[in-house]
Amino acid sequence: MSHDLYASWVTAELSSLFKSDTEILFKGQSISSSQITSFANRESGRRWPIPDGRISISLDLKEIEVALELKRTNEGLHGVLTATGQSQAYLKKGYDISVIAVPDEYVSYENPGPYLKALLDSVNPNSNIVVVTYSPPDETKPSPFKGRLTIHRDISFDRASINASRVREFNANKASTQWAHLREGSSDAHCFFKYLQIAKNVSATENYCEKMYVSAELQSACDLINPNISAIKFLSNASGEALHDYIWRKYWFDYVITSDMQKIWKTNALGQKEAINFDSKLKSDANTYKKFFGGKSNSTKNKLVEALNSGSSSKDILKAASGEASKKILQLNANNKIDLSTISFEELAWIIFALNIHHRAHSFREDVDSGLSHIGMLEDDGRPSDSGYRFVDISERTNDCYSGKAFQLYGKAILTEGQLASFLHYVHRISDEIFSNDPLFSSTRIIENDTIKFNHEEYLLAVKSVMARDLCVINLAAERGGVSRKPFQAELAILQKLEIIPKARHKRFRLGGGLMINWPKLSEYFEI
Repeated sequence: MSHDLYASWVTAELSSLFKSDTEILFKGQSISSSQITSFANRESGRRWPIPDGRISISLDLKEIEVALELKRTNEGLHGVLTATGQSQAYLKKGYDISVIAVPDEYVSYENPGPYLKALLDSVNPNSNIVVVTYSPPDETKPSPFKGRLTIHRDISFDRASINASRVREFNANKASTQWAHLREGSSDAHCFFKYLQIAKNVSATENYCEKMYVSAELQSACDLINPNISAIKFLSNASGEALHDYIWRKYWFDYVITSDMQKIWKTNALGQKEAINFDSKLKSDANTYKKFFGGKSNSTKNKLVEALNSGSSSKDILKAASGEASKKILQLNANNKIDLSTISFEELAWIIFALNIHHRAHSFREDVDSGLSHIGMLEDDGRPSDSGYRFVDISERTNDCYSGKAFQLYGKAILTEGQLASFLHYVHRISDEIFSNDPLFSSTRIIENDTIKFNHEEYLLAVKSVMARDLCVINLAAERGGVSRKPFQAELAILQKLEIIPKARHKRFRLGGGLMINWPKLSEYFEI
């Protein structure tokens, strides 16, 4: 079993323990479990030193961050001492508490836990470092380390000592799940490959100069919206001068906002406008290019063209705008930047389109660079990591990122660094418990034509509830808002592309078993 998987399991169990037994971290302070929320997650970014796990705790409106350093038996007894140094480095990095987790015993030493406690007590008795030892996990359980952790050193953390203005040397933002932030449609292999390829090339180019095409119509719209920023920076929603920003702007214009994509309509022989729906240059699979802003009846370009062909007032055109865009336009009107009573319908349509590009750039960038960071392919400085360079190099040599070794590397990164292997374990073992207690999942089954139909959405909601309530690996409060999403929508889409679960939705679930997982296929990704 991999180090990453062990670490995610220990982190999850500790997160649950810290809530159920508050004396571990807040000894003698009479804090109840109801006062605490605890969530096992991961550090967002790759700034050294990187902990093996992260637990975020909220108590009395205070945010307390805990770092985990895990050592395996195969790392040897010297790992006990290196863990001591690493745990202190995490405190210096800005974590409030460190946890050292080592095996119960080594072949050459039987009591590493008591030794670490005595060492820390003698050197710095007031240090906020917890010592834990673990026995071998029970992989048949949703939380394999439940009942298998021994606390050797607890602490009485003084939450009043937290300085709200302190600087953490890591990104304090966290995803809503213990595993990587991934999104269907944004986390595809080709999206990642092309971003990393640009990161590789831009970071190696001296005196890099930005040269992007912006149509006259979009330029005019951007000047009306915000004349203090260039159209390139506005449309890409990246106004900074860091390497990350240069990479993103080139990626966005090279592969999404191409000169063809910047066109909204053409006029037919009858004088009616028709939406121009060009594909982007990003692939969702080996043969299919992704669409942005068009191609569907409810997409931006199609709605704008329909409004222009049938609308009789600026209000009709505004109906084609998103809530964010509509709010911004009304603000521009109130500030006398535009006049909705005199502006042409076409000019208003271009402003709406520019705002839509701006907002889409923000969400897509969050998915791409956060996803790459979470799966370990992108460094904090914007350059590809070692695994990112390897993925790019193989994809370039083979001119293919959707098969062979390149796709294997992509899948392995998602499963290990991205911890979707942990997600699959949780789903599998929670399902075992659900169906052992209720084989037909009777509380939510659907009966149609005297036939029992498995209600997979209710099943997934039940699994999600256990993950959030019992395992503390989902933070429901941090989930992204917006359009209502089905449980595990992104995770299942990614796993389907990796062929770990069936492509056909009606074949993904089985009554009495839950999600169907292709374990041999999963194993293949770990062999590369």
